[in-house]
Amino acid sequence: MAGQCTTKVPGSLGCLASCGTYVQTASILNEIAKRWASEGCDSIARLCPAIACIAPQSGNCAVSGSASTPMCQNSSTTPMTLN
Repeated sequence: MAGQCTTKVPGSLGCLASCGTYVQTASILNEIAKRWASEGCDSIARLCPAIACIAPQSGNCAVSGSASTPMCQNSSTTPMTLN
């Protein structure tokens, strides 16, 4: 499916520099992030690991395994390091 899974989002709320991923739409995730921030969770000090991630590229929408609903799958080939 062309034009699918092209919105990049952080992989977690606590460590925004964490490994990212691509989704079909970020609207629900944006609402969760807004609520998380409004509760003050974004101001809590965290130790975020400096880990090597595979830099995700725009994904595609596909059915895999026993799933019956298509899901976004990242296309990733380039390692990246978080600082």
